[in-house]
Amino acid sequence: MIKITKKSHFTSVKLIKILASKFFNLFILLIEMTNILSFDSNRKFYADNHFPYGISRSGEFTREYASLLTEHGWAYQTLAEGSRVPATPEEKAFVAVCRGKKAAETSHEKAWMLFCSKISAPKAMISSPLIGSKSESTFDDDFESLAF
Repeated sequence: MIKITKKSHFTSVKLIKILASKFFNLFILLIEMTNILSFDSNRKFYADNHFPYGISRSGEFTREYASLLTEHGWAYQTLAEGSRVPATPEEKAFVAVCRGKKAAETSHEKAWMLFCSKISAPKAMISSPLIGSKSESTFDDDFESLAF
């Protein structure tokens, strides 16, 4: 018969916690590996024609979205165009989002939809009738009307 002492009970609880955390870390790693295999691309995506200083420096995207676009942008683009066949369920859901059959749910889908909205939005032009007009006053003109 095994005697259970407080010390052995504490050790087994500690061991269970360690094993649970290791299992959880392994589970998270497997999920991340699934995401890595989805949207796999061997090229970086820069979109220089729309963001000449880079996606991450544009100020239009969060760090997470900028990173996803840079790492997986080519996969997103080819899936959206239809030149790449979706290989995983995540990619099939992504194509459904691109075609408008489903709302964006994952960070991959949200990042690409935000990118598409930013590149298709018209640029605002600001003009003023005072810019370049001949009626601009100088510093000296302001004091000529004052009488001392």
